[in-house]
Amino acid sequence: MYTHYACLEYEYFQRINESRRIFDLCFQTIRTNPTNFSSYDSYIDLCHWLSTLLICEFNLNHLFDEMLKILLDNIKYIPLNKQINKEKLCLSINFVLNKLFSNMEFNDIITLVINCLKSRKFSKWDQKSNQDWSIYLRQNNYLSFQLLFIFLNYSYLLNDPFDKIHQIIFNSILPLINEQHNQINQLIIDKIFLFYVSILWNELFTEHLLFTQCTNYLKQLFQSIQYPSIILLKFTSIYTCLLPLYGSYGNEFEQTILSYKFNQKIEYKLITKIFVLQMNLIRHFKIQKSNIINIKFHSGYEHRVRHILRQLIQEYPYYIQLWNFYEYFEKYSPDNNRIKAVLYDAMQNCPWVKSFYLKSISNANNESEWKLFVNVMLKSHIHILFSLEEFDMLKELFEMKT
Repeated sequence: MYTHYACLEYEYFQRINESRRIFDLCFQTIRTNPTNFSSYDSYIDLCHWLSTLLICEFNLNHLFDEMLKILLDNIKYIPLNKQINKEKLCLSINFVLNKLFSNMEFNDIITLVINCLKSRKFSKWDQKSNQDWSIYLRQNNYLSFQLLFIFLNYSYLLNDPFDKIHQIIFNSILPLINEQHNQINQLIIDKIFLFYVSILWNELFTEHLLFTQCTNYLKQLFQSIQYPSIILLKFTSIYTCLLPLYGSYGNEFEQTILSYKFNQKIEYKLITKIFVLQMNLIRHFKIQKSNIINIKFHSGYEHRVRHILRQLIQEYPYYIQLWNFYEYFEKYSPDNNRIKAVLYDAMQNCPWVKSFYLKSISNANNESEWKLFVNVMLKSHIHILFSLEEFDMLKELFEMKT
C-alpha cells in the first residue's frame, strides 16, 4: 500500500518530495521489521517496492512526454545525475539484494537469475529444500525479469559505461525476451526497454555518445528483437526527429521499421506503420513550429503524413481511429474540401459510426452537400430519429445562421 501511494504521488500529482518521503517511510518499515520479510512471498513485495522506486526516480513513465517537450518546445534537458541521488538508491538496492541473496556476489546473482530463465524445466527431485532460489525463480519468471531490471539500474548507478549495459541487454536479456515475451507480463519487459532508452537519451544529451553511436545501438536492437516493441518504436519515432533533415537518416529508420523481418502478423504491420506515421508527423510539427515568420507555413512532411494516412486507410478501411485522426489532421488544412472528402469516405467505409454523420452535418454549406449527406445515409440504411420536415427546418436555421 505504501508503494502504490508513493507511486500515485509521483506519477499523477507530481509531488516528488512527498513521494520520496513515503518511499523512505516504507524503507524504514522494512528495515525495522526484518522478521516480516523472510519468505519468498515477502521478497516479491520487496522487489516490487524497489523497482517502483527506481521507475519513479528515473521518471520512466514520463520519458516520452519530456522528449517531445525538448524537441518541440525547446525545453532544456536536465541530466539524470542532477535528478537522482545515486548513493541513496545504491543503498536501497544493496539492502534488498543482501536480504534476498545473502553471502552472494553481485555477478553470481545475475548468473543465477539468467540461468534460471534459460532453463525453466524442473522436477521435484531438483528441489534441494523448501527455500531453493533456483526453483522459485523458474516458477516466477516475472520476479526474475524484475531482478534483471534492478540489476541494470544498479549497473548504471555504479557508473558502468553505457556500452556494458547495452551488451548485457543485447547478449543476455534480449534472447530471453525473444523466447518468452508471450509467456510473461509485458509490463516488466517494457520497463527494461524504457530504462535502456532513458539512459541512451541521457548519454546523448550529456555528450557521452554521438548520434552515429546511438543510431547503431538502436539498429542492433531492431535487427535482433523478434516482435515490435512499442517502447523502441515510440522512442525511435521521436529520436529520429533530432537527426539532420538532409541526407537519408530518417528514411533509413523508416525502411528499417517497415521492412522488419518479424513483421508478419497483421497487427504487427499496423503497429509499425502507425509509428512511421508518428515519426513524420512529429518532424512536420517541429519544422512548422520553428518557422516563426510564417505561422501558416506547411512543411513537405505534411504531404508525406497525408500519403501514409491514405495508405493506412486503404489497408485498414474499417479502423475508426484512423479516420478520426485523418479528419483531425485535415482540420488544419487551408483547403476546406479535404475534410469533407475525408468525412464522406469515412461514412461510406464505416456507416455504423454516428459521429461521422454529425461532423458531416456541421461541415455542410449548401443544398448539394445536404443531399449528398442524405443519400449516403439512405444507401447505408441509417435511420434518423426526426422527420424530414424537421430536417428541412434545421437546414433553414443553419442558412439563417450563415
